[in-house]
Amino acid sequence: MKKLFAAAWQYALDTIAPPDPEIRRIEGMSVEEFTAEALSFRDNKHEEYGKVRRVPDGVTAFLPYHSPIVKKALVELKDRRNMKIATLLGSILDRFLTEVLTETKADLLVPIPISNKKRRERGWNQCELMTAQLQTIPVCTDTLTKIRETGDQVGHSRTERLERLRGSFAIRLPDAVRDKTIIVFDDIVTTGATLHETKSLLLDAGATQVILLALAY
Repeated sequence: MKKLFAAAWQYALDTIAPPDPEIRRIEGMSVEEFTAEALSFRDNKHEEYGKVRRVPDGVTAFLPYHSPIVKKALVELKDRRNMKIATLLGSILDRFLTEVLTETKADLLVPIPISNKKRRERGWNQCELMTAQLQTIPVCTDTLTKIRETGDQVGHSRTERLERLRGSFAIRLPDAVRDKTIIVFDDIVTTGATLHETKSLLLDAGATQVILLALAY
């Protein structure tokens, strides 16, 4: 039923607003092709890109968001719920997760939630769409909830973002995280404020360790 709904949704979107040729190209790419093109990105402002992994402020992230192909794919998934893109990005995440899990044994992956207001407006959470594809670790979307809308964080400093985020998340199922090593996942990390806020909450709820993970940085 879910696959039928996803196919119907994609057909409706393609009929109303057909995607550009670049989206069609991305949809047809393999994990290896997409990753290679994403990691080959260079410009004068982002010379550090091109590595498989980078750790900004304790966050493990894999792909450069300023790479045109990465930004195009993530925006397409967020705005159009493109399930072909979700499957591709989920497979890429799954591939990179095997590298993370060789270093630390984790019990559970928790995607960053969106508020009920945002879910009503958009209809889906792009992080959940990607993590639904994972095979390497159990995923729990019910553990963490966002209880307060924080608005657009663009343009705010890390300190300001942390202040705006304080008290915006809650643990719905504390027993699910107690004495566990948890991976918290977000699609894009900039200052890391969202991930660090949820990390503090999970540790306070009894998690043994919290690993911060993002697909793009």
